[in-house]
Amino acid sequence: MSLSCWFIDAGPTTRKRESGLPRLEATSFSKLPRGAPPVSILPFPQRIDIAGQRDTIGALYLAEATREAQAAFNAAAALARRLYPSGPELFGEAGVIACLARHAAMPEEGYRIDFGPSVVTLLAGGRKGFFYGYVTLGQILHAARNKPGEFSFPLTGVIVDAPRFAWRGMLLDVRGRSGGWMICCGSLTF
Repeated sequence: MSLSCWFIDAGPTTRKRESGLPRLEATSFSKLPRGAPPVSILPFPQRIDIAGQRDTIGALYLAEATREAQAAFNAAAALARRLYPSGPELFGEAGVIACLARHAAMPEEGYRIDFGPSVVTLLAGGRKGFFYGYVTLGQILHAARNKPGEFSFPLTGVIVDAPRFAWRGMLLDVRGRSGGWMICCGSLTF
């Protein structure tokens, strides 16, 4: 049996088959304005339009809320304490970031977060919407505190979200990742 090898001299090419070096930087798929510090939210909301950066030293606290919104706030606070037991409190009785919670005509699980210079207003259609809104605020605050160079807590703007489907799902790809079972449980808890 005879084997033949063929050597072909091929230089780097671009997508248009012109010679040159490949572009190795990642393309940004963010819905955020160019140059704005991103927020950390999973799943990413339907609409996000934010600006500025707020101090994240204190906790979120309810300045005004219905009983339903208060119950959802307490549930989100308990979740945050379980996920981040050693970190600073995300939700509290008093804090720096005032939150108003009000009912609005929207789907049960939908919410809208309006960021203002002095207050954050959470509008939701029901308890589940309030809960998911608070979870979103907790994710943003946690990431802004832990990675301030990458993430921020917005000063102004709006975030709007509601389920696109009647069910909730998440892709959890653990292959090749370290951290094991606890990271999986933490991800599934959110």
